[in-house]
Amino acid sequence: MPLKAGKSQETVSSNIREMKESGHPQKQAVAASLNKAREAGASIPRAPVKGHHSNPGDEPSEHSLPVDHVSDSGAGPSANPSFPWIGGAMNQKWCGGGKS
Repeated sequence: MPLKAGKSQETVSSNIREMKESGHPQKQAVAASLNKAREAGASIPRAPVKGHHSNPGDEPSEHSLPVDHVSDSGAGPSANPSFPWIGGAMNQKWCGGGKS
């Protein structure tokens, strides 16, 4: 059965209940019901997507390295003393590039 059009809490709850009873996962039922309410004119904000920034250049990433961990030589990760297993002599030894 199609979802009811409407933006009231009662309509949204009814749509969620109906979808759950027909076997849909709860998250999918909530998302579809809220989307239907948005189509009806409700001002329901969308949830932010995890791991994404609206302006990625404005904020430092949680995966960014501090300035003192970045190499000046431009040689990549092999020049970084914090991660010696990534490159350099160990990489050559294990990848067959160096003498054993």
